[in-house]
Amino acid sequence: MSGRSKGFGFVEMGSEDEAKKAVETLNGQDFEGRPMVVNEARPRADAGGGEAPAAPAAEETPAPEAPAEGGEEPTEEAA
Repeated sequence: MSGRSKGFGFVEMGSEDEAKKAVETLNGQDFEGRPMVVNEARPRADAGGGEAPAAPAAEETPAPEAPAEGGEEPTEEAA
């Protein structure tokens, strides 16, 4: 309602110890007049409590072959 961004993001840490230290150090600290909430990411309550399913692989559809210039049939090129 205020028009201000929620300003959230995700950060990957190099180790569990670094993550714990970041939470202890930054959680509750003031940033631009607002207290930061820093914690470990957890699954969303409405996501079924498990990991998000992997995105489906894109299906490959071969491009239609167009005749080469001059009306000739396309030829295979060696890779």
